[in-house]
Formats: sequence, C-alpha cells, structure tokens
Amino acid sequence: MQVQACKGPAMNKVAELAPQLERTHGATREIEALGRNIWLVNGPEVPYLGLSLPTRMTLIRIKGQLWVHSPIPLTDSIKEFIRTIGQPAYIVAPNKLHHLHLRSWHFQYPNATLFAPPGLRKKRKDITFDFEILPDRRYQWSDDIHHDHFKGNLFMDELVFFHRSSRTLILTDLILNLKTDHFNWRQKLLAQFDQIRYPNGRTPRLYRYSMYTKSHAKKSYQQFLEWDPINVVINHGACIRGNGKQEIEARLGWLKN
Repeated sequence: MQVQACKGPAMNKVAELAPQLERTHGATREIEALGRNIWLVNGPEVPYLGLSLPTRMTLIRIKGQLWVHSPIPLTDSIKEFIRTIGQPAYIVAPNKLHHLHLRSWHFQYPNATLFAPPGLRKKRKDITFDFEILPDRRYQWSDDIHHDHFKGNLFMDELVFFHRSSRTLILTDLILNLKTDHFNWRQKLLAQFDQIRYPNGRTPRLYRYSMYTKSHAKKSYQQFLEWDPINVVINHGACIRGNGKQEIEARLGWLKN
C-alpha cells in the first residue's frame, strides 16, 4: 500500500489506515492526493470482456465538504479517512453503469445530495435522486467543478468533469489505460486489440464503434481542450499526470475525423 504526494494530518491518517484498506478486499488499495483538495481512492476490480478492470473514485473538497465521483464500495477504512477530510455533501453517478454503490453511500450520508446522469433515474427507480445533471445548468459545486455531457453513443453517455483549481479532467469510461503485467497472453492481446493497454490506452473500440453521431462528442472534445487540463483521472487504469491537454488530443484523436 502506497500513499503519495500529500502531507499533513489527513495523510498521516491515510498511512495508518493503509494496511486496513489493503485487507478489506484482498487487493492493494491506494489513497492518493492528486492535488490540493482532490484525492483518488482505488477500488476492487470489475470484469470487462474477459479482463479485470481496476476501479477508482474521486473525492474533491469544496468549502470543507466533499464532492464524491463514481462511488466505490464504502468500507470502514474509507469512512474513517473521509472523517479526516470532510463530510460528503454531493454524490455523483457519472453514467448509467457507475451507480451500484449509491444506496450504501446515501444510507451512510443521508444529508448528501444525489446527482444522476441523464437516463439513470429510469433505470434506478429505487433511488430518489435530487438532481439530474444537464448541460448548461449550474449546481452547488459549479464554481469549483465544470461539467460536460459527452453523448452520441448507442449504449452509454458520460458526464465529464473538470476541477478548476487542480486543472484535472475527470473521465469514467471514455478512456481506459490498463497495466497488463498480471494479464495472461490472451488478455494482453485483447487489451492491445482494444487499444486500452498502458501507457497508450484510448477509448475502447466498442465505445468508438457504437457512436451513432460524433457531432456532440466533437463539441465535448473541444471543451476538454479549452479547459486545458494538466491531469486526467481515468477510472479504469493509470491516470495521466502532466501534459493533460496533449494526452487528450492523442487519446481522443478519433474525434477529429
């Protein structure tokens, strides 16, 4: 278990919790400060076309409260870490796949506001969402975090976010960047064919080939570049630290055509 890039009482607490986090799911977990008031928390792996994908949650502190992106399983150790940095106030599902742990999070933090992507309310009628995130709408966190609706896919749209102060672009499934050291040869071949192998992971072929229109997506792509990110959070695989704009141009280059 490794804790990086942050100092002070909060991250001292992370170091103490690290062994507990590692035991929780039988796999290494990592809490890392990506910048001031932004943390990454790694979760358990999930299956994808014969591969195992790492998962990741992003926490952003806004005026002492936490904005939670793509919640992962809520463990005692994660709850303890959260107590050291702030109270969850906003819980965000970024697309129609990343919603499985919303109920447990809202049960633990009932005063938090729940945000859904377009279409998830119909799928998760068991959850009462406070807001559906729509383009050109402002929310309680909009001064600190911008959002864009990447759409045009047959199966799944995605909400993309930009943390202004750290200049961090936050993606969910739009780019995968998998380290394959532990894969067998078939899995490595599949990851290579799908163009999602670290260090040059891109948008999966299935995602690209299921776009019924690129007009909206191209506008989103231009918005990402205008935000001029330094870092890019990738939920499944290695994140991009530095040269974010150039990396986005390279990895989402299929949108130029």
